[in-house]
Amino acid sequence: MSYRAATVTLHWQSTSRLSTKKIGSVMHTMDEAAADRATRPTLTDREIEVLRTWLICDTKQAAARTLFITAATVNTHITRIRDKYEAAGRAANTKAALLARALQDGLIAVEEL
Repeated sequence: MSYRAATVTLHWQSTSRLSTKKIGSVMHTMDEAAADRATRPTLTDREIEVLRTWLICDTKQAAARTLFITAATVNTHITRIRDKYEAAGRAANTKAALLARALQDGLIAVEEL
């Protein structure tokens, strides 16, 4: 084997190991992101809108007036959101608990409250 061939082989082996390490690191990061997404419920845009409005307003009636829907519709959305959090293993049975989940999931910022 010539010097050049040995250099190319050595270079390929060292970059292969480096690539394997990088791939392993990326895969680990992807696994963490997937696990994080698995605990977050998938809320529709409308559910997020209703949740955010209800958290900012004092009551479901006030949120309903803001969104031009009925309080019963707000209640239906909130019930579905709670069910989705329960299914994800992150129960939120009170408004305070839903607020905590929304803050944790980046659905609303403290400054908006």
